[in-house]
Amino acid sequence: MSFQKTAYSLVFRVLCLLSALSVSSCVAYHLVLEHSIDRSHPGGDGGSILPQEDLKSELPQTPPKNEDGLTVISDTAAVQNFLLIGTDARTPGEACRSDAMILISLNRASKKIVACSLLRDMLVTIDGHGRNRLNSAYSFGGVDLLLKTLKDQLNLDISSYVSVDFSSFSEIIDLLGGVDLSVSSEEAKVMNEMCAQQNSGVSKIPLKDGVYHLNGTQALAYARNRSSANGDFDRTQRQRNLIEALMKKLKNASALELLQLLYVILPNVTTNISEENFKVLVSGLTEYLHYQRIFTSIPQSGTFSFVTVRGMAVIDVDFPSNIRYLSEQIY
Repeated sequence: MSFQKTAYSLVFRVLCLLSALSVSSCVAYHLVLEHSIDRSHPGGDGGSILPQEDLKSELPQTPPKNEDGLTVISDTAAVQNFLLIGTDARTPGEACRSDAMILISLNRASKKIVACSLLRDMLVTIDGHGRNRLNSAYSFGGVDLLLKTLKDQLNLDISSYVSVDFSSFSEIIDLLGGVDLSVSSEEAKVMNEMCAQQNSGVSKIPLKDGVYHLNGTQALAYARNRSSANGDFDRTQRQRNLIEALMKKLKNASALELLQLLYVILPNVTTNISEENFKVLVSGLTEYLHYQRIFTSIPQSGTFSFVTVRGMAVIDVDFPSNIRYLSEQIY
């Protein structure tokens, strides 16, 4: 069923609920949020996401700086930051690494959204585990250790996160009705092979350049593909392409349609964003999706080198340069 048809069907159902079952609708909303919010994470309300009129009074106007004079990328009166984590778990509860990490920064003052990929092979110092790839932090200590590592290395003081595994990612894309993406013939070949390995039974993508409507399994293969000249740099670009395509798809959605999507998506993710903060975010999405969108990645060109540590191919990063670049983009 198309997104539009789903929305029309939803309108009818919601009107009925509002007239006859408003109490049970509220209860259902609360239960859906309770199911997916991670209460075990310290500071489990996911930071301070405030209505526009309350922003200036509750949060600092400018971000702080550390002892080296570098900006600590954190929430301010106008800026909220979220970390999207894609894990490589194939079954719930499975030990896994953070296969994808994307910082989403929402700046209400300048009306822009920054989506910044954090490359998983960056060489970092992980508290209690020495030097390793960034994505290892999640496998060693879950979200808490990943967030601490990002703060220690990249001055990212993030309190809000959303995490999704492989199977849930595919389900979310299918629930959204799929997504349209430009796919090259080389990408299509790899995607077809990855889908075949999963015995998914999905139709093959034609081996020619074009824009194709991808289902969840195909979109996951697109996002995971690193079989190209620039490896993980190309892969993270594909992930940002996917996010941009989803934003475009939702750009003209109504508040009612976005609320419906919230019901659909929340059972498929783990997050520490509270019920109240989710309500605030959803209420502002119709405006935020029309903001300027900046898609980028860390590390930036000219600020890293490829090295081998203990047999691992990793990226040695000039972190101060990247912190300055990222703070300029966000604030």
